[in-house]
Amino acid sequence: MNNVQKEIKKQPLVLTANSLCTRVKHFSVPITTTFIATLILIAAFLSLYATPLAQSATPTTTLTGDPLLQSMLWKYTPSNGVYAPPTVVNGIVYLNSEIHGQVSALNATTGTNIWTYNNYIINVIHGSPAVADGRIYVLTQVSFWVLNATDSTELWSLPLGGLSTPVVVDGIVYFSSRHSYDGAQGSCVFAFNAIDGTKLWHYAIPGGSGGISSSPAVVGGVVYVGADNNNVYALDAKSGRVLWHFATGDPVGSSPAVVDGIVYVGSGDHCIYALNATTGKKVWNYQTGGGVSSSPAVVDGVVYVGSEDHTVYAIDTADGKKLWSYTTGDIVVSSPAVAGGVVYVSSCDGNFYFLDATIGKKLWSTFEYGDGYASPRVVDGVLYICANFNLYAFNALNGSSNSPAPSDSPAPSD
Repeated sequence: MNNVQKEIKKQPLVLTANSLCTRVKHFSVPITTTFIATLILIAAFLSLYATPLAQSATPTTTLTGDPLLQSMLWKYTPSNGVYAPPTVVNGIVYLNSEIHGQVSALNATTGTNIWTYNNYIINVIHGSPAVADGRIYVLTQVSFWVLNATDSTELWSLPLGGLSTPVVVDGIVYFSSRHSYDGAQGSCVFAFNAIDGTKLWHYAIPGGSGGISSSPAVVGGVVYVGADNNNVYALDAKSGRVLWHFATGDPVGSSPAVVDGIVYVGSGDHCIYALNATTGKKVWNYQTGGGVSSSPAVVDGVVYVGSEDHTVYAIDTADGKKLWSYTTGDIVVSSPAVAGGVVYVSSCDGNFYFLDATIGKKLWSTFEYGDGYASPRVVDGVLYICANFNLYAFNALNGSSNSPAPSDSPAPSD
């Protein structure tokens, strides 16, 4: 049976008087008024048992069987485990291992290891690598490295550690650290020349000392970042000058997403905020039932984000109203990925979820690939999941990336 026959066989029974009248043209029977009336009665009776073609709550995407098992491309097991999602550039997957400062480059098609760099120092890495102009930028808890993307040769390094993902835009690398360096103390945002490591500027977060887990977003010459002093900042990308800051009610560990002049970011005060990117004024906020450290994904006018109230939310970008929500069994700190009408997200209940992006209905879930703190990523039609100390690559459903290229927007903060 071919695919067309299978699809026809799965179609629901829908009969109408018109369809029956059309079909009887192929038979040699007299078509009278009485005969037509009889057919209409039969159609009405059968329609009571027929399945409707569409329902208002019908998912826009349908899954059968185990979609991950059916679509796995490859699996890679680094020697030191894996936590942050990879960065994929020009057919190469760059992956940070969680401990011992290991960075790997893999063939995106086969998962074959191209090279692995080991620092051999206890260096926990929370974020993803940034890749730009043939260089890889890696921020660990205690240091910052720059590697040659071709052969992993270390080009330069800094005694600055942090919790987030660096971002490289227009020859400048931006990241946050709480280590003292060249006059900087406490929680600071830094900008360095991406080629030689020359420090360009730093901005010290007032009252900040606990470290910044929010990864910066650099858009239109402005650095947007959340801070441990409860604020969201907009800094001039060239000078570090504060353009504006917006105070929330709790530390901001969520990484901002900047789309169409609006900054979307979560806060520990239970809210997801939409702020004017130019002025910092609040456009709207939506209050969840728990802290929001998940970083939002903004796709087709919808903000998708998780909350520590165990729930994944879809919020209209226009007015901040909830479109739908789906409640899992534990907190959701993972940042969603969205592709092909599906929201991919992990929960700390140990499950990995497929949710319909339009109505929020659960399409499928699995305990096999669940890792509550690891965020999935979709790039070039491939879904990447970090779980069970492995990196898995799957065909995404009608896959397309949910975010700009890594050099334009940070990886979600995990």
